[in-house]
Amino acid sequence: MIVSSTAAKNFIPAAVKPDVTDHAVLRYLERAKGFDIEAVRQEIAQIVAPAVAVGATAFSANGLTFPLVGNRVVTVLDAEQPTRTARRDPGAPRVISRNDIEASRRKRRDR
Repeated sequence: MIVSSTAAKNFIPAAVKPDVTDHAVLRYLERAKGFDIEAVRQEIAQIVAPAVAVGATAFSANGLTFPLVGNRVVTVLDAEQPTRTARRDPGAPRVISRNDIEASRRKRRDR
């Protein structure tokens, strides 16, 4: 049943709060606010591509951390937030940055 916003205000008790999923927020941003979600996806892919190429488990750039599982970006965190892997296993590989990748490339080049 589809209900108009005016009718909904008359029938829904104030104590009932809607649970809005991430998917719904994403679609709202795309369809109501005009966000180009595919362009955002491509931007993220471009940011993490160097880290994926070297098999990193996370990548830090622009004040954000992008945890990776294989070649998949699974979320985006503030750079200060530890990744799940780092919390679970203190000996796990650390987050790498652009500087780490550039240093690795220089080492390979200088060999």
